[in-house]
Amino acid sequence: ALAVLPVILFHAGFEWFSGGFVGVDVFFVISGYLITTIIISEISEGKFSLINFYERRARRILPALVFTVLLTILIAPFILLPGQIKDLGQTLVSISTFLSNYFFYLELDYFNEFSSKNPLLHTWSLAVEEQFYIFFPILIILIFPKGQKVIFTSLIAIFMLSIFSAQSLSSYDASLSFYSLHTRAWELMFGALVAYAFFYNHQKIYQIRSKHRKIVSLGNIISAIVLGSSFIFFDKNTLHPSFWTLIPVFATAFLILFLSNNDRIARILSSKILVSIGLISYSLYLLHNPIFSFIEIAFENLSDDIIIRYKVLALPAILVLSIFSYFFIEKPFRKKDLNRSFIFTCSSLALLLMLAFGYITHMKNGFINEMKAFEDSRGIKSFVDREEELDRISQVSSRYKGSSNGFKCSNELLCKKIVVIGDSFARDVFLSLSYSNEESHVSLVGFDDECFSSISKFSSSEKIKCKDEMLTRSEFNNRFLDATDIIISAKWQESTYADAISLADYLKDVSKAKVHISGSIMFANLQTLHRKVPNINDRKNTAQITYKYIRYDRLNISRKLENLVLQNTDYNWIKRADFFCDFALKECNLFNQSGQPLIWDNAHLTVSAYKPFSEYLLDRL
Repeated sequence: ALAVLPVILFHAGFEWFSGGFVGVDVFFVISGYLITTIIISEISEGKFSLINFYERRARRILPALVFTVLLTILIAPFILLPGQIKDLGQTLVSISTFLSNYFFYLELDYFNEFSSKNPLLHTWSLAVEEQFYIFFPILIILIFPKGQKVIFTSLIAIFMLSIFSAQSLSSYDASLSFYSLHTRAWELMFGALVAYAFFYNHQKIYQIRSKHRKIVSLGNIISAIVLGSSFIFFDKNTLHPSFWTLIPVFATAFLILFLSNNDRIARILSSKILVSIGLISYSLYLLHNPIFSFIEIAFENLSDDIIIRYKVLALPAILVLSIFSYFFIEKPFRKKDLNRSFIFTCSSLALLLMLAFGYITHMKNGFINEMKAFEDSRGIKSFVDREEELDRISQVSSRYKGSSNGFKCSNELLCKKIVVIGDSFARDVFLSLSYSNEESHVSLVGFDDECFSSISKFSSSEKIKCKDEMLTRSEFNNRFLDATDIIISAKWQESTYADAISLADYLKDVSKAKVHISGSIMFANLQTLHRKVPNINDRKNTAQITYKYIRYDRLNISRKLENLVLQNTDYNWIKRADFFCDFALKECNLFNQSGQPLIWDNAHLTVSAYKPFSEYLLDRL
């Protein structure tokens, strides 16, 4: 109860109450303690069965999770945009494969300002526990026959490796450290060590409790104060998980070890209200985040104070739903009259359906076409006519033969010769410079970012192939020989952004040109964003709402590339995001002064954007 309540308060918007950090730490310590107690006790009695263990975990975890997912799916179409629904579909795939922690690492930073848009973000911690449940029992089965020393040494070894990994990784990739099993294992191991101490040294612990009652009682009070203070004072600026996290973890472990029935802290924790909250805490944890997320998205045009009030008003509904989930979803599936085959059949079917629905949602792009068709049938117009805009772009493209704007410089010595290489984002750059600039020769080398490694890493290869594009190495090199400026531009993915530097290194050797690398940015699709913007003429409010619909995963990858580029003085960074957004004001403008859209989907430029974007680029070359 005291772990889940601070998390809910944090998600409700009380930023001063940092339960989102410490609550999860408490969860992991308690989980490590309980699971290890069960496994060691049953193995020592010759009763442990791996299949029984997984059955009990399925009974405990999946029913309430499936109920939460189903509720989220039913509400989502009324509140979320297609892009968000697509993200939700991808989330379902990751949940059904017990990998949502790593999915969210790629998608989101847990405490960034865009994270509230995924209703199931909080399931990352459940994925960590599921991964722990899969591997840890097997480890204990293998080492238990070797005796106490081997068990203790193994737990200590995992603890030490994990905590040092957490400390190291948190300093340079805090998000990966926050989500990963190997950097969270030490918290689970701390709980496991408490279970080990109880199992093999329970008499000594009871003696310490009875002989040093006053000291132990004082220690419990101090631990409770320390734990409570950690909930308040740990924030997003705290290196976490790290050595600092030992503070709440140790306090939790101390309370587990030394609380006894006659201790005043124990009496508080044993109060009926906290025990009752503890019983429904799993459902409470699962259900609160989707509801808070939907409130935040539905009322995002209102002030933060009003949104917090709505979340507080929603707490009774969350409590009622959690009580319903506990009594009618969780408890029935724990009954022994539901046999193992039924539990595993239901579990497998639920996970497969979740996986299939998530995959279909992803492939259907969040059902954007179906949603657009429905709105068209009701006479609801979007901000941009996609087909009309594509026709305009096609007309512009037809002016330029092949991949060049065909401009001939009157003074070759003063003429800029710009070569753009990349995917559809590079095509935007090429068309913008060609359409609006009459003082430079501009050409395009169409290569997807997934092919960049084939150019730079396999320099001995005579032929360079990228999808339908095939060039000999000499043909490729000749495209850049006379360039004064080379612009590398692409959508950038986690697997490709680092290849931009390798490609730049290669092109620097091929040509004497100045090499520029352009970032990327994506938003919610403009064809459906009208559902979130009440009045397009209110430019400031529209810009503030648009800012909230930046695709954080793409922005984060672009920022990683920016850091690499800025470390190398040979290359110039062009921040595409700044063309649209003022990050200090938290505003993004996707329309020009005449109200014409600057993008036609979620990122690609309209013809109306070509001239201002060309000016933006030339200022930065």
